[in-house]
Amino acid sequence: MVMVFCQMRFIPIFVLWVVLSILMSSCTVARKMESDNSQVQQKDRDAILFLVFKISKDSVQDKKIIKLISNTESSGKLKPQAQLAADYENYLTIEVFEQKRLANTIIIEHPLYKNVEYVNDQGMLETKHVELDQAEFFIRFLMTGTPTTIRISESLKGNAIRELETISL
Repeated sequence: MVMVFCQMRFIPIFVLWVVLSILMSSCTVARKMESDNSQVQQKDRDAILFLVFKISKDSVQDKKIIKLISNTESSGKLKPQAQLAADYENYLTIEVFEQKRLANTIIIEHPLYKNVEYVNDQGMLETKHVELDQAEFFIRFLMTGTPTTIRISESLKGNAIRELETISL
């Protein structure tokens, strides 16, 4: 009889504990869902787009052909970097447009024109200019919206800037 009385006394406490546990876990689930939604929104703001291209020289038509090989989106941030065209004799200018508005400009060394340093037979360091027929290159940039178009132009030493390709994403 005493055992039944003790069990009857603890039943309301047990029920209260179960109800409180359910309430606490539902609050935790709601907070987790809210946190997940904010992470998705944060991902939209802090996304890096990686684009890999292949450039090749068509000597018959005297033009360069650029193809987009792959694009990958990743969450994260980029440190700001100063990019100066004066650092390179030959360079590519990549302009990223979002809804017909220039959002980003990236300048990279031209992948087909390289200055290679090597050690000659006398043990001296020398520089040699090398022209490649094809090469791959990549760019990365912080997405502020949805990129729609990329325009790539080349600047070669002693020549005017020439637009090579406009690619829709």
